[in-house]
Amino acid sequence: AVNTPFSSALPGEFVFKARVYGESTDATPVRVAMLINGKEYRQLDVKASKANPEEIELKVELPAGEYRVAIG
Repeated sequence: AVNTPFSSALPGEFVFKARVYGESTDATPVRVAMLINGKEYRQLDVKASKANPEEIELKVELPAGEYRVAIG
C-alpha cells in the first residue's frame, strides 16, 4: 500500500488521483482500493501495464481535518 498525509482547514470536495498499474501471474486483474483514514471509498480492477499506467480518481466530500489517503 502507498499512503500520504493530507490536511485541510476548510471542508469541501476533494479529488485524489494516482497513476497505477498491476502485474498478475494469471489473467485475473489486480484489485486495488482507495482509502481515507482506513475507510474504503472505492475499489477497482487495474489492468494497465507498467509501460502504460492508468490514472484513477476519487472525489469525496470531507470536513476540515487531518487525513491519511491510501491506495492498497
